[in-house]
Amino acid sequence: KTTRFLGFIPHTHLLLVEALFCESEEWGSPCSVSLFIADADTGDIQKLTDAGLAYQNNHIDKNIAPSPDGTMIAVGTTEGTDIFSVDGELIRENILPYKPFLENSLLPSIFWLPDSSGILIAIPDSKFDSIAYKRPAYSIWRYSLASNLLIQTPIDPSHIAEQFDISPDGKWIVSGGVTDSEWPLYFGNLTTGQSQIFGASQMTYFSWGPDSKYFAY
Repeated sequence: KTTRFLGFIPHTHLLLVEALFCESEEWGSPCSVSLFIADADTGDIQKLTDAGLAYQNNHIDKNIAPSPDGTMIAVGTTEGTDIFSVDGELIRENILPYKPFLENSLLPSIFWLPDSSGILIAIPDSKFDSIAYKRPAYSIWRYSLASNLLIQTPIDPSHIAEQFDISPDGKWIVSGGVTDSEWPLYFGNLTTGQSQIFGASQMTYFSWGPDSKYFAY
């Protein structure tokens, strides 16, 4: 069993804790993922939900995201995406059902809009057209809580690899792609759907600044 602390829910003393119950200690082994909320004031621990079966090497920490206003938590599961209140009440269930890529169970990645009005969901619902690599490709969707409306966000090129990050304002994405011979890095506009190559790297991690003006990789 592995426990990871995902940080505090904004404006609260509530800590998000992820527990991985893995079949073995071998890297890449399948793990059952569960989410808990720990109250730092009282020490009380509440189980929020089970996210399903995932794999240790699939960066599953992006499937859990508290809202910026501290009132909700979005959880990507192997079946879709759920939204809970911080009290554990289920607000939305199975927002975007999808079929996991190949034999691996991959979890969606969740990004809140800055006003907590909705979320951006990245789901691994296809694969790269590549001979040399078996890698998932993600599509991006925007969900509004008020309208209960789900719209796919176009991005060209459409193939977004496992490594990516969306800016806090929900307008930009940086991602790593892959072809049979190259590893391009893309910077994309989620409003217009346009993107451009800004470099190349085989293993890349991205991090946006809080003002959405800068990113590091």
